[in-house]
Amino acid sequence: MALMTGMRSGELYALRWSDIDFDAQTISVNRQWTSKNRFCAIKTRRSRVVPINDDLLSFLREYKIKAKTELVLPRLSEWEHGEQARVTRDFCLGIGITPVKFHDLRATFITNLLSRGESLARVMSIVGHNELKTTNLYLRKAGVDVQGGTNKLGYKVPKIENADVISLFERKTMK
Repeated sequence: MALMTGMRSGELYALRWSDIDFDAQTISVNRQWTSKNRFCAIKTRRSRVVPINDDLLSFLREYKIKAKTELVLPRLSEWEHGEQARVTRDFCLGIGITPVKFHDLRATFITNLLSRGESLARVMSIVGHNELKTTNLYLRKAGVDVQGGTNKLGYKVPKIENADVISLFERKTMK
């Protein structure tokens, strides 16, 4: 869910089935869980809507049939005590992949959207950043802000068949 929505850990843990609009393919994010405050307002204090792609929508429809509670995710005591980082690390180790922090899943969501051409403003809206500079940090990590920047240099690398030019350069630099 974190990789598919970019939602914060506490937002996911507080997610109710009533927050999911299966017809509109959206999730309303309006509360979070913290070990200190329990259920409370989200970090930015501004609710937002997160779109759901077809794969996640299908998964959620099937999962809802099996769900027995109003809350979407299972209640793990580790989450209630703020230990989601350890749970995520142990899960990664258990399936044989490089351990990551839970927040890395959110960062991956953001950088993947940006690297695939989604607008900075739209990503900012989806993940609930209040300031453009916050989302812009992920833009730099995705390398999007520099992609193609050297295509306008106006000069080219010599073709390999122009070996005499390269040989001349090599002779001059070897002296």
